[in-house]
Amino acid sequence: MKKWMVLLTMLMTLLTGVVSVGAVDGHVTYDGNARAFIFAPGSSYSPTDLFPDLKGVMPGDTRTQKITVRNDAARNVKTNIWLRSEYADAASQDFLSKLSLSLTVGNENGQAYMFSPSGALTADNDGWILLGTLYSGGEVDLTLALAVPTDLDNRYMDKLGTVDWTFKVEEFDKEPSDPTPPPKTGESETWPVLLVIAGSALAVILIVVLMTGKRKNET
Repeated sequence: MKKWMVLLTMLMTLLTGVVSVGAVDGHVTYDGNARAFIFAPGSSYSPTDLFPDLKGVMPGDTRTQKITVRNDAARNVKTNIWLRSEYADAASQDFLSKLSLSLTVGNENGQAYMFSPSGALTADNDGWILLGTLYSGGEVDLTLALAVPTDLDNRYMDKLGTVDWTFKVEEFDKEPSDPTPPPKTGESETWPVLLVIAGSALAVILIVVLMTGKRKNET
């Protein structure tokens, strides 16, 4: 009995390790010293690719990609970080509009946004959405959810879809009335703008869609 328990524990450990290795998070870091955004992990398709877990999907698949946005300013500042998205070209719009794409800002109970047929997230402010007011060292998690319909046409086999994500930041000096220690995300009040920096992230969503009959033949 003890041997079986040991073997079962080892098997569960191995399975857990396999699952954890398969998931790779994306990261967007605002470097306050360089006044620039840093994007990771990147891929062979683009050095600013944020979506490693959305590669090679098939009809009927559902995938999620976690992306952490962080304010890594060395000095004590707070930032409003914004995001806007659009399809890179007409072919990407045609392909990705057949799929379900949504973005959740924060935890599972956070603000949810859907991608519209035009490629933009359903948001105000001319397509910009406020991801949060982040203090030095603060971060907010984004979750991109993708669902591929089971009846997706075979003409989309091996297609690649690209979405351009553009980030911008408004940087402010931290005030004495601000909370200490700083939370991961703060309120989204309007503050006097001290600095606005735009950083463009060409984030590739590569989706390899196999023939719709492939999955049925394997089951």
